[in-house]
Amino acid sequence: MTLQIEQIPAFEDNYLYLLTCSETGETCVIDPGDPEVIIKALGDRTLNFIWNTHHHTDHVGGNEVLKKKYGCKVISSLFDAERGVIPAADKGVEDGDEIKLGHCYAQVIASPGHTDGHIMYWFEESRALF
Repeated sequence: MTLQIEQIPAFEDNYLYLLTCSETGETCVIDPGDPEVIIKALGDRTLNFIWNTHHHTDHVGGNEVLKKKYGCKVISSLFDAERGVIPAADKGVEDGDEIKLGHCYAQVIASPGHTDGHIMYWFEESRALF
């Protein structure tokens, strides 16, 4: 299974990440603060998931626009989902949970500090951490 990673410049000093499972074509965006750059990068592809790492606006600002356009599912930390700080959140995950994008699996790692509910997504096979 191959995870394709696209790094997309956003704002003046940030990047967004578009992930695709090469086998299934399922697509996910990590922290879509700017929905327009994601829509442009996707072209005629669809978006299956939004995975948020934390609740700051430059990371969740595109959730509602993208969910409305693509009908994708929004995943965030359970801590943030329960507090209602992730726009359009569908599912909360916790440290040690495993989630998948097509045939690619990511382990959820809690990393409170930047925010109390901050999490990371670790794709061990691809050696990619978001």
